[in-house]
Amino acid sequence: MRDLISRQAAIDAIDRLDIPEDMCVFEILSHIELEIGTLPSAQPEPLSNAYMKAVWTWLLDYQIRAAELKGRYTPYEVLSWVANDWRKEHE
Repeated sequence: MRDLISRQAAIDAIDRLDIPEDMCVFEILSHIELEIGTLPSAQPEPLSNAYMKAVWTWLLDYQIRAAELKGRYTPYEVLSWVANDWRKEHE
């Protein structure tokens, strides 16, 4: 699995390095690799349980409404109604 880091954090980490002029390229790369390896992940945090529950409820509401309408409206129409109701409730 790959981990993402902030581009700016990587640039800042390299800028902080104190590299002597007589250091060879391989040593410089090793220092850079070590410094970047200590940076925190820039990946977003996992979704909260409250958000996942709200989305689950929203999807369930869509399924219930679609079943109640028994095909009288297209799935797109029903989905747009549910989405509009969701937005009104959470604005």
